[in-house]
Amino acid sequence: MPRELTDVLRSNVMTRACRGCSAPIGKGKQLCEPCRLERRRVSHGVQRCAGCGKPISKKTSGVRCVKCKGESARVLLPCPRCGVDFWPWANTPAGRQPSHARKFCCKAPANPKPPPRARLTSEQARQRIIERSRRYYRANREHVIRVKLSYKRRKYASDERYREMARATVRRWSKKNSAVVKRIARDAAINRRARKRGAFRECVKRAEVLRRSSSVCGICLQPIDPSQTWHVDHIVPLSRGGEHSYANVQAAHPRCNERKGSSIQVRGQ
Repeated sequence: MPRELTDVLRSNVMTRACRGCSAPIGKGKQLCEPCRLERRRVSHGVQRCAGCGKPISKKTSGVRCVKCKGESARVLLPCPRCGVDFWPWANTPAGRQPSHARKFCCKAPANPKPPPRARLTSEQARQRIIERSRRYYRANREHVIRVKLSYKRRKYASDERYREMARATVRRWSKKNSAVVKRIARDAAINRRARKRGAFRECVKRAEVLRRSSSVCGICLQPIDPSQTWHVDHIVPLSRGGEHSYANVQAAHPRCNERKGSSIQVRGQ
């Protein structure tokens, strides 16, 4: 290489002098390597951070570095997953607003899988369903009854096979509970007679009549056996303008009621 070209290249590369010792240095540098190391050694020996112990510059205000100052001003939050306190904001230079926040400090799953439940047998599952149905029925009894009745009415009106099944069920029940059927028919007949005569009527229950009469016949004043047949007698008969109410009824033996008929008999005679 010609000497002239070498001098031109050297003049282009080394055109600056070190600020410390005036040694030639390349472009873009202010200190040579020995001066830079010396300044670093002197500056490090002057001041160190009180938080992490790392050397800090003389120009830094205080006794902590920028990182330690930021960490001391942070408000740590507990992680929703593991409970460890952490700094949710992203690490940004001092003096700037954090760009985004972290929700968790770790990569643990947000919704860990629950432990496997013990498998139920078919009988246990059946009993569980029955208990749940019973709790719902006790809490919503009126609503359940109303829904069932409306369903049965619609089914009865639209399905011929269901009508036949319902009628067969009623016949079997009536045959098995003949005494109850007779009592219902007798009460219905009394209500019908009172309605035809225009008499005052109220809902009279046989159990309440027997309780008011203290299980004593109102005609012969003899005790009545509730397990045996007994009648609800009108003190003033309906044919003579009496009313169908608790004030005008009494418990009586069937024989005493038939002997009295439509007459007004004085109690005990």
